[in-house]
Amino acid sequence: MHIRGDSDVAKEKYAAFIGESDARTNGNALSVLGRFETNKAHHVRIADNLIELCNGGSGIHAFKSHQVDIIHNTAYYNGASPELNWGQIFVQVTDDIRIVNNILVSRPNQPINSVGPDGGDQKSTRIVRAHNLYFGGLAPKLTGEGDLLADPQFVNPSTDPTVANFQLKPTSPARKSGRQERFGPFPDLKGKPRSVPPTRGAYEK
Repeated sequence: MHIRGDSDVAKEKYAAFIGESDARTNGNALSVLGRFETNKAHHVRIADNLIELCNGGSGIHAFKSHQVDIIHNTAYYNGASPELNWGQIFVQVTDDIRIVNNILVSRPNQPINSVGPDGGDQKSTRIVRAHNLYFGGLAPKLTGEGDLLADPQFVNPSTDPTVANFQLKPTSPARKSGRQERFGPFPDLKGKPRSVPPTRGAYEK
């Protein structure tokens, strides 16, 4: 299954878990919720999505899933519910996951690629991170080959969707600095072909 071209804005969930008083649960943008215990391959590809602007929980996360590729996504200022303390893109109790060529921008003092300030991959195995770009929030707890900590230089980053523009300036360190993958390249969010090497995030330019 291939999920691409999605854009989510300002989703929060006000429904308490049974037996808990906190009425703000997740409100994630994209979640892959599998059945890890069955050991069945799922092979879900999440690519070329713009996940931005105030979703209450994560931008993208996989939970109890197998074989998920999270590639060429831009996640900006999710984790709007401070009670959750969730990052932009992360995994929990998963196996065989590739997180490649994404741009993650977190809110001040919020985790960027984990759950909570001290979170890790939480009982996950065979996780590959490569050529992601991180900016803002707390320092990433988990990094991989070619990952960068830098300002992605969006044209006009904003929490106002009427003026926000998450395409990249010509000087962006994300441009033409991604990793070429055997399962790519895909066109970017606007349908433009990817360069070689590809640009990180949802937009090629």
